[in-house]
Amino acid sequence: MISIDEINLENFNNSDDIQVTSTMSASQMDPPKVTKSKSKKRKVEEEDVTTSKITAAISDVANAIRETSKVLSLLTLYLKDLIYLGTKGGGGEIYNELNTMGLAAKKLSCAYLFLVENPDKAHTFFGCPLPMRMSLLKDMLGEDY
Repeated sequence: MISIDEINLENFNNSDDIQVTSTMSASQMDPPKVTKSKSKKRKVEEEDVTTSKITAAISDVANAIRETSKVLSLLTLYLKDLIYLGTKGGGGEIYNELNTMGLAAKKLSCAYLFLVENPDKAHTFFGCPLPMRMSLLKDMLGEDY
């Protein structure tokens, strides 16, 4: 509520003649201040609760993203291994390819063990064109091969 105070100055030399009149009494002015203070506190409390909920939700989303990133990186590694083993890196596939290259039994077993024990080398081996595989295999196994 708005209060309007009126001040009447009738004589500048005599301060006893100053009269102050108010349209509201002091008891009427106090309750709005108390109500206003309570509503401000309530509003601040509501904002604190809302802020806490938003902060908790953002934290939950951040944790979910972190967990998803971990799962995705593990899944990526798993899928790479699965694709590699399923297409070119499986022991049977390695043996079949080495056998079709016409390797002698001793050289075939040596090359097979080397490629199975070194999946990166096997991946490189199967990634190169067919005509180059024999020379690449010789380079991988060394001069004694």
